Amino acid sequence: GKTVVLEPGRYPLFGRLAHGGTSRSPLVIRPATTTAPIVFVFQDAQQPAIIAASHIRIEGITLSGEELANPGACAVFGTNVDDVAFQNITFKNCAQGIDTIASTWNHGVIQDSFFRDISDIGIDCRGSCIHQRWNRIRLEHIGQSASSSGIFVSASSNDIRLRDVFVRDITGD
Repeated sequence: GKTVVLEPGRYPLFGRLAHGGTSRSPLVIRPATTTAPIVFVFQDAQQPAIIAASHIRIEGITLSGEELANPGACAVFGTNVDDVAFQNITFKNCAQGIDTIASTWNHGVIQDSFFRDISDIGIDCRGSCIHQRWNRIRLEHIGQSASSSGIFVSASSNDIRLRDVFVRDITGD
């Protein structure tokens, strides 16, 4: 139930969130001010933002692989996380914006967020994405091959509600 307040700047590593909060008191990660940007520019494709805990709110930051020749995912989920929300996040220059790999993401929110210059899949729910609310998201310049997708949802996912989704320049599905 803590709040982590980030100072404006560029950070080389986001790290692994192994401890979240509770449903009534989530872990919140947000900027100290809304005027100066917080940018995580990954220096290693094997070091994305790893979400490995439940009850987390991440607000107002940018996750980017722009300095990597072969970037990995911007954000990767650990096993079976519940109640994770991304608000006002920019995911850019990564292979995947959000990658659930083979895990389950229950009760998720993506709101007012932007996926840009993603080489493979904007939102990758190869695991199970259940009870999702994705509102006001933009997907632009996604994919470099016919197997790329703006949003990939597995057959085991259900109850995904999309509202105000803007899609432009997608290669593949």
